[in-house]
Amino acid sequence: MRMLALVLTTSLLGCGISEERFTKRFAKLFCRNLEECGKLEVEFGTHEECLDAMSDFVGDEMIPDGCEIESKKARACLKELRKSKGECGINDNQTPSCDDVANCSGEADTGGNTGSE
Repeated sequence: MRMLALVLTTSLLGCGISEERFTKRFAKLFCRNLEECGKLEVEFGTHEECLDAMSDFVGDEMIPDGCEIESKKARACLKELRKSKGECGINDNQTPSCDDVANCSGEADTGGNTGSE
């Protein structure tokens, strides 16, 4: 049992957030915030349309082709979105950490601290 816990802990520590997982979480949090503010219907129509639009937005604008997700920055973005729950100015860039979650330079992101911060 201890070996299983060690293997799971070790494998989770080395993993960053995938683009697919980030996209789903970002869309879900963003749309939830809009819905709680009563802006979802005006902005997107339905919850499903919001999820689809925000998923497209992540792929087209936040992490375009040729770029890689930066795990640390992506996690900061999701954390900021969770904290903005109930703040109705979400479209007014209340989540500045979400502006730069991709690395388009071709350098790999390990998800860890590089010591340069």
